[in-house]
Amino acid sequence: MREDVIGRANVEDTEELRSYYRQLEDLGAGALWTVANTIEPWAPKSDSEPLLWRYRDLRPHVLKSVDLVTPEKAGRRVIYLSNPKRRQYTAAVGWLYTGLQVMRPGEIASAHAHSASALRFIMEGTGAYTIVDGHKIKLEVNDFVLTPNGTWHEHGVSADGTACIWQDGLDIPLMNALEANFFAVHPDVQQPVGYPIDDMSNAWGGRGLKPSTGEWSKPYSPLFKYEWGPTYEALINYAKADEGSPFDGLMMTYVNPATGGQIMQTLGASVQMLRPGQRTKAHRHTGSFIYQAIKGRGYSIVGGKRLDWQERKAVSFVFTPHYSGSGATPDLGFRETRDYASGINLGWAMSVSGAAVSPNAGYSTMPGLALLMTLFNLRLGVWSGNPGAAGRESWQLRGPRFGVRPLLSEALARTNDQSKYVYLSDGGHFDNLGLYEMLRRRCRYILVSDATADPDYVYADLGSVMRKAAIDFGIRITFEHLDMINPGAAPVRGAHSAFAIIEYPEVQSNGDRQRGYLLYVKPYCGGKDEPADVRAYWHSNPAFPHDTTLDQFFGEAQFESYRALGSYTVMELGRRAGFAATSRRTKPNDLVNFFGCVRTALADFGSAEEA
Repeated sequence: MREDVIGRANVEDTEELRSYYRQLEDLGAGALWTVANTIEPWAPKSDSEPLLWRYRDLRPHVLKSVDLVTPEKAGRRVIYLSNPKRRQYTAAVGWLYTGLQVMRPGEIASAHAHSASALRFIMEGTGAYTIVDGHKIKLEVNDFVLTPNGTWHEHGVSADGTACIWQDGLDIPLMNALEANFFAVHPDVQQPVGYPIDDMSNAWGGRGLKPSTGEWSKPYSPLFKYEWGPTYEALINYAKADEGSPFDGLMMTYVNPATGGQIMQTLGASVQMLRPGQRTKAHRHTGSFIYQAIKGRGYSIVGGKRLDWQERKAVSFVFTPHYSGSGATPDLGFRETRDYASGINLGWAMSVSGAAVSPNAGYSTMPGLALLMTLFNLRLGVWSGNPGAAGRESWQLRGPRFGVRPLLSEALARTNDQSKYVYLSDGGHFDNLGLYEMLRRRCRYILVSDATADPDYVYADLGSVMRKAAIDFGIRITFEHLDMINPGAAPVRGAHSAFAIIEYPEVQSNGDRQRGYLLYVKPYCGGKDEPADVRAYWHSNPAFPHDTTLDQFFGEAQFESYRALGSYTVMELGRRAGFAATSRRTKPNDLVNFFGCVRTALADFGSAEEA
């Protein structure tokens, strides 16, 4: 490529030169001026294509891999993300690789090492852990984790956890380009744990503090886990002190606490927050970036291509006897229920909360489907006045006077919280269990009945609200005993209830986090101890008790079987809590005593089953 610019190659081909080039080629050589302008461009140019991968589309396929391959056979059960322009390098962008790895309870991957540096972002699940050179690290949703190059590391999920998915990021393509890659399996397959659990986080995780015995000379961060709670808190505090950058908003870089430098030699990471309505200025980087949308919704424009990203597409909206509205975003708010939307009643609120068939269905919203559902008038959702500032003239109205603009917003899946009216649909489009708002209110004792259709017992709705609570509130929920039941497995007694500890972010005077307690009940029929009529129905109807929610018309036997199973479940739970005792003194006499008795009974029951 010739360029008529001083200092750039501009040699015109001649027959003599072409012959000369062929002679050089035969000698394994070449003339620099024939390629100089190509290999040394005026500005960086990426061959990668701007892409958006949607988690809601990938997640079912990631989970399906659990039934298709084992970690022992696959090595690592990962679905990698591929860029069409970088497919030959197995790269998502530039020289970066990324993929979604899934593990279920009790699984452990073999310990291994490689020259590629790796980082991980935990997306969902409980009980995940990583071991890096003998240091065991317990992981929670949105934690950011390092496995530096050359270190022995392995991953697993505890037997009492839930299915976990995390995003891997490695510089495998770069190492291959440098011809410096290697992979090794630990000679003992699993490495021993040689230190207290989370020792590196406890030693190096202090804000602005370095341990006096903290001698660290390795070229990567000693802090293998960067917890989400402190990270999000740091972002919020940063927002109070600074407007941030006009190019990146509020952005903070994960650093090596021993040096203040980058976490690893070839990979870096940052966490970024944009304020509502903020639009940053166009800019360029010489490095390649992979973004993970943790919370909220928005868009990126990359090389002129708009990529709309979001995690939820909806927020929680509540109706209470006193106030109605939402505190989830600055554009919403609360109004007195007696005046909101011309005064609402319980029947209206319940009807709205069951509006499952709606073009705009939160996380499940798809623009093409939204248009079709609007055209065919499959629209059970309602429009109501915005209780926030945008609805100062409309919050008392039940709906818009003119429906053309709202209808177009509905059809194009463009509903938002900045308009005069907000679109309300089934609460299950955000949280199917109603747990989110109880956690927001810091309830101490919570009883949840999960009646969602979940025949494979993957606890998707429970996992979803646990993830939202961790992201939005910094709340940790830990189950003491949660049976994951696979179809066709032997019956499990007591699988229909579980107990969890809730750790709220508020700290008590003794230094411990404020606690709450969750009793979780889920339909289960093992054909072992249930009433005879329930077992008979279960044998003749294998989908019971997880019939699809599309079945809205129960027959007499079906309805009675669900009622009887529910009655048995609650009565069995009460019996274990002590209500079957003959002495009044041994029966639970208040909520605190009841939850304590249930916790003890479930713990003893789980131990007996395992024995």
